Amino acid sequence: FAENSIRIGSRYGVHPDHHDLLLDRQISTLKTRKEVYRLLTEKKIFVSTISSFYGKIDLLKLVRFDTAVIDEASQILEPNLVGLLSKFNRTVLIGDHCQLPAIVTQHPSECSVKDEKLKSIGLHDLSDSLFERLFKIAVKNEWDHAFDRLTQQGRMHRQINDFVSLRFYGGKLSCLDAGIPGAQRLHQSLSNYYSIEGEGKSNSPLSSGRIQFIDHPAAGLPVKTNAWEAQSVLELSKAYFKGRTREAKIPLDRLVGVICPYRAQIALIKSILEEKLPEFCEYITVDTVERYQGGARDVVLLSLCTNHPSQLRTLVNANRTGLDRKLNVALTRAREQIVILGNREILSQNETYRDLIEKTEVKESFST
Repeated sequence: FAENSIRIGSRYGVHPDHHDLLLDRQISTLKTRKEVYRLLTEKKIFVSTISSFYGKIDLLKLVRFDTAVIDEASQILEPNLVGLLSKFNRTVLIGDHCQLPAIVTQHPSECSVKDEKLKSIGLHDLSDSLFERLFKIAVKNEWDHAFDRLTQQGRMHRQINDFVSLRFYGGKLSCLDAGIPGAQRLHQSLSNYYSIEGEGKSNSPLSSGRIQFIDHPAAGLPVKTNAWEAQSVLELSKAYFKGRTREAKIPLDRLVGVICPYRAQIALIKSILEEKLPEFCEYITVDTVERYQGGARDVVLLSLCTNHPSQLRTLVNANRTGLDRKLNVALTRAREQIVILGNREILSQNETYRDLIEKTEVKESFST
């Protein structure tokens, strides 16, 4: 489709291999307005972010667009879309309102809608996306012609999918069938991916369940680091890189990812990995769940760093129905296995985390 495409935006946000698709690059050699108009009207596909498209809004005076496809629509606030979509004959919104929403800095009280007429059209909160509002209206009115939903996925192993599906998607999400090429791994045991020898084999995370919880002491104050969890990340990472099987052919840069809620814990973990595991630390991505949305690793280590019950307020991002969108994103980043590090007593004060811990294999410590 490259010959029929134009990319709107800055070259700084586009891979060098695709700079030739940029609008500015394609019109740079044209000499007349007529040539520019011919180029624009001959192209079939225009690719852009919302903000970049608004920067070139005059395109709407030159080109008649038939269909707009908006990806990650659940992360775009309603005012950013509602005025634009009327310019197209048809719109397809793609997103997942059960995962992270758009970032809103206003206090929740300032986003709450009081007008009953607005509420009657499903507009209850200004921090909600147009995608979420329209989806809920379509479901409520049984407008089956207007929406569809993903019912099968090919990323998470079946045991991870089972919890995610039941807790976040009403049990309506399943794995691709094992008979489909490439989907066999979703149903296989961990022995296909990791090998480990020695007396600790039976207690190793590499030979245990797909979702595990390792209990750690709390610091006793609402601090944003936990040295015990950081040490576990180091030991687990060593075990995973050592335990890769040659048959699995797992690329180093997709093997282990670490998710933390706090920058201080991220910095602590990175410093320990750089010092104690220098040969592999460059392949381990340590970041917040917000930065991980859209990405994946075979193994995800979730360091929750909960040292005080007050931290549950920032750890949990629940919508009005109580669905924890941050936890959903964190769990769904893992292809093969997720190991959760935190304090069992504190986390169990939250219903979702209590349910998760009850359904996982709980260890009091890491052991190889």
